[in-house]
Amino acid sequence: MKQQGRFLYVTAFAALLLLLETVLFHMVDYLFDYFSATGVISWAVLGIGLGAFAASRIHGDEDRVYLFCSIGATLSLYLTSFVILRYTVVPLIAVCISMLFFFPVMFITLAFKRHPADKVYLFDMAGAGLGVVITVTLYTFLRSEGILLLCLVALPLTGLIRFTRSTTASRASKRTAAIITGSFVLLAGILFVIQVSTDSLNLIRLFRTDGPYDVPKVYDVKDPDRIARSYDSLVGRIDLLTFPWRPNFYCVCYNGYGNDGFGPTRPPEYNYFKKKGIRWPSADQRVLYGLTNEPRIFVIGAAARGVTKSIKKLTPLENITTTEIDPSIVKLMSHDFYVQSGKAYHGLHPIIGNALSVLKSMDHKFDLITLINTHSGRTIGYHSGPDYLHTREAYRLYMDHLSENGYVNFEERPFNRGGELAIYRMINTMWHVLRERGAKDPSRHFFIWDWAAERGAFPRIDLSYVPGTEKYRRRELYYKGMIVTREPIVGKRLEKLLYWQRNVVGGSRVLYLKGILEYGEMSDFFKWLDKGDLSALDKDDFDASIITNDRPFPSLSRNSVPELGNLLIYSAAIFLVLGLMCLIGTIKGADKKHGLMLVLYNTLIGFGYFFIEIMLLQVYQNVFVSPSMTLVLVLGLMLISSGLGGVFYSRIRPTLAASGLIPLALAAVYAPSAMLWLNLPFFLSKVAGVILVGASGFLMGVFFPRGLGLAGAWDMKSKIPYFFAINSVAGSFAVVLALYSGIRFGYSLTMLTALTIYAMSALMIERLSYNEEKHRAGFA
Repeated sequence: MKQQGRFLYVTAFAALLLLLETVLFHMVDYLFDYFSATGVISWAVLGIGLGAFAASRIHGDEDRVYLFCSIGATLSLYLTSFVILRYTVVPLIAVCISMLFFFPVMFITLAFKRHPADKVYLFDMAGAGLGVVITVTLYTFLRSEGILLLCLVALPLTGLIRFTRSTTASRASKRTAAIITGSFVLLAGILFVIQVSTDSLNLIRLFRTDGPYDVPKVYDVKDPDRIARSYDSLVGRIDLLTFPWRPNFYCVCYNGYGNDGFGPTRPPEYNYFKKKGIRWPSADQRVLYGLTNEPRIFVIGAAARGVTKSIKKLTPLENITTTEIDPSIVKLMSHDFYVQSGKAYHGLHPIIGNALSVLKSMDHKFDLITLINTHSGRTIGYHSGPDYLHTREAYRLYMDHLSENGYVNFEERPFNRGGELAIYRMINTMWHVLRERGAKDPSRHFFIWDWAAERGAFPRIDLSYVPGTEKYRRRELYYKGMIVTREPIVGKRLEKLLYWQRNVVGGSRVLYLKGILEYGEMSDFFKWLDKGDLSALDKDDFDASIITNDRPFPSLSRNSVPELGNLLIYSAAIFLVLGLMCLIGTIKGADKKHGLMLVLYNTLIGFGYFFIEIMLLQVYQNVFVSPSMTLVLVLGLMLISSGLGGVFYSRIRPTLAASGLIPLALAAVYAPSAMLWLNLPFFLSKVAGVILVGASGFLMGVFFPRGLGLAGAWDMKSKIPYFFAINSVAGSFAVVLALYSGIRFGYSLTMLTALTIYAMSALMIERLSYNEEKHRAGFA
């Protein structure tokens, strides 16, 4: 078999690894939460480290090793799928995902050990690039279930193809391999056909429904026949469920959460409004109106109906601009279920993309900007990832695009005390934005109300209810509405607002309208704001900081993040144990000083690389619009560009690479906010992001092969698997540590830490290389 052909199998494994990492990230985010999904990256990197470690023990024929690794990866993927869908214990999921990545990387590392590192590196990174193309293409036509089944076809198939072309394997062994791997290929192929034709392997149908879950996702649905249709893309997953007790009505689930619904007729009004003789849309307590006749409206998140029917009753269609981040929603509402939705999108032409970029590009003012439960998670009461619609920078943008009587209209579903505190964070941020703009009394710009709390259609909701109980689920009925005006609520503006409150939605309870109607803790909170002292909430561990693009996590309303805290402890323990094993393996039978230096160097660049990667994954969700899309593009770009950088490592001094990396990486972090401020077209923002991420990855790619080159000069080539392992084990811990640091201390400080690590690594490797050259020159 030709040498180039052998390297192509490295490319195949690399492409499948990137595809699998994206699919598993996407699935775990859908079935669990964003933090568990980020854990997928850490667990995958851990598996990469373990596979590299195991490669140091492999001495067999490469064709047999490849077959073994492809079968091992296939079995691991079946096991991973079963555990995710049926057993749902996160530590076990972590073990299975690590096993899945263990086998392919064991072969890739073996290739590094036996062949020129720069050539293997190039084919490895080419696989990453191919993986990006394959992932984006497959998600255009298939859902995660189908893509996973295709991977179960491809893994054993590539092993079979390589082994049957082997010149060293006997005919009998080839026949045996054909029977085993062929069975796997046939099984996965049949399952793929069944899924595509009948949708019987839909994730909702397979997922265990009796687990001890704290969040009511779609897997709480006991009857799988309620699934009308599922849509899936790298932006997110949409599931449409029917209601047997409510014909012709559909529940729309976003990434597993039932957050919306539609039917062919208007929703029933509350009894309160019927008695008052008030007709739709007055019954919609979410949208305040009446300050301006025929208002110009900007809707952030058109959603599946959302408030579209309401606002179309308030103003002519030409006055409405709608945006929607998920193309599946637009397809669903504009085409597939257009009639069933009561033609909610009739006359609307939602702009698909980033609402902030769309709003920034417009030169006219709006009387109303709606943010109806627009969050990266289900609601503000659920901890979730970056949320760029609710940062200081976003609030400034909204205010800049309001007319004199304009206002921003929020609807929130707190669910719990953490959600209440998160709303306080949002108010705190908006309050300070108003003060920046010269408001003499920012508190006079707020009007806040709630419903289904103490009076109205439902009885009081007790916030002390415990997750997992029936009473806890009833808190879904608890809502808060809020408007924030550009100008103070006084004079005619106040009169019109009070008319709306008293005569239109009198069933709601006013929580705050300064000096007019004030109630409970909300009133106290504004008094604390006016005094500049929020210490009264210290008992709740309240995070009183302003929400910014550098720390865009409004839902994380407390200073502690339990979801990450436990994961951080486990990752640190694994890093210490496996790192020590790698250190012992490196210095055993080798120069201890050299071994220690290279272990330290590879640990440092492992931390630096993944600190930067995780920060870019957070930041570019504001450009590439979703966690999964950002993962595949940023991860793929960094792998490809770092592979190219590795090819040129011998021509670029590490200190020069670090000097270039510092400004490039900082520019990459701050670019999304800068591009929005410069009002660049969304396409150009993406192009600029690709260039900055790629250039940063290129310079980062110089460092790892530089260390491998020095290992060769020190006659430590047999220790290369250990260097791979310690680099990946450090990276596995760095993934979690970087996310924790970004949440607690901000992206800027985390990025500066990473760049400091790279600067130290550059000085270290150059000094070691200089000493080696000096030693060789003296010896000569």
